[in-house]
Amino acid sequence: MRLSLDHEQPFSPLGVENITYIESLADYVKVHLSGSEEIISKEKISVLEEKLPEYFVRIHRSFIVNRQNIIRFSNSEVELGAANLSIGRSYKKQALLKLKSENHI
Repeated sequence: MRLSLDHEQPFSPLGVENITYIESLADYVKVHLSGSEEIISKEKISVLEEKLPEYFVRIHRSFIVNRQNIIRFSNSEVELGAANLSIGRSYKKQALLKLKSENHI
């Protein structure tokens, strides 16, 4: 699946399998890709959430993670290699259900 983002670089669809996680930062999002690359976009995180496949999980108002890149998770955080991201209180129940439904621990 390819995802089109509104960003500064020349337009090119992005393969979602390359996305490690998405971080919302005020009025823009930072898309963290495998290999430490990042893309900044004016898209809202809620709009991206609707476009992404099922293996992406919203864990916080500021984070969407790619389940395929999760090393481990607990009731309070998700570990994605160099990044440890908190699971938000309002997203906890739904996020943990989705995370536990896949065997990737």
